[in-house]
Amino acid sequence: METILDDVKTMVKEEKGLNKEAKEERILELYKERTFQHLKDYKVKMFEIEKIGYDATGKKMDGNELSEVAKKIQDFIIEEGL
Repeated sequence: METILDDVKTMVKEEKGLNKEAKEERILELYKERTFQHLKDYKVKMFEIEKIGYDATGKKMDGNELSEVAKKIQDFIIEEGL
């Protein structure tokens, strides 16, 4: 995101005839535009975990789905190239 901000600042510096307030508004406008281009289309992966190895009071319980879900998250990250 810093690269986007740097690029936007450079673009606005090159624009002539803008006062300080107009430059700030233009930077914000372009930054939002560029940022949302990257954030518009993305996948969300959600998991429901019922057994984490502890109950609500912190008492240890049998069963734990965390390793299985961690593997699924890792696979998702690799598949999506994140």
